[in-house]
Amino acid sequence: MESATHFTADLERRLIRLAQAGQTEARDRLVLLSLPFVRKYLRLNYPTIEEQDFNDLLQESVPVLISCIDRYDLAHPARARLHVFARAYIHKAIVDYYRPTALLTYSDQPPEVAFTVGPECEVDLEQSIALTRRALGSLSPLDRDVLCSRHAAERPLPRRALAARHRCTSEAIRHAEHRAFAQFRSALVPLPS
Repeated sequence: MESATHFTADLERRLIRLAQAGQTEARDRLVLLSLPFVRKYLRLNYPTIEEQDFNDLLQESVPVLISCIDRYDLAHPARARLHVFARAYIHKAIVDYYRPTALLTYSDQPPEVAFTVGPECEVDLEQSIALTRRALGSLSPLDRDVLCSRHAAERPLPRRALAARHRCTSEAIRHAEHRAFAQFRSALVPLPS
C-alpha cells in the first residue's frame, strides 16, 4: 500500500471518482491517505493544543473530508488536492466545535473563513493566481523555497534536505517554514478591483 508521501494527484482523482460513484472502499482509502496531510495542517495551525484535544480535532476532520469528497468537482480548473480543498471546511468545523468549550486560545483561532469560493463555485482563476504570486513574492527567497518545497511539492522535501540546500540547521528550516506559512497566509488578502 502506498504511503501518504507517495500519494499522487492522479491516484487521488481516481479515488475521488470511485468514491463519488458510491464505492466506500475508495472513500475510506482516500480519507486514510489524506489524514497525514490533515494532521500536518492541524499541527501548523493549532500548535498549542494538547494531544487528546488534537486527536479530537483529527476525528472531527474525518466527516468533513468525507463531505468534501462528495462536493469535490473533478472538472474544476484549479484541481486542488483534496486536503487543500478541505482545509477551510475543517477549520470551520473545528472552530464551531471547540469555540463553546474555549479550548482554542485567541492565537489559535485564525479569522473566520468565507465559503463563497471553492471548486463548486465559479472562481476567477487569474485573480487567484495573481493573489498567490503576490503573496509568494512577499516572502524572502529562503522562506519562499521552504514553503514551496514543504507544502506545494507533490513530494514534500524533508527539512534535512532543505537544510543541506541552504547550509543551515533543520531547526532553522522549521522556523522558516512556520514564518513563511504565517506571512503567506497574512498576505492572501483580495486584490483591489
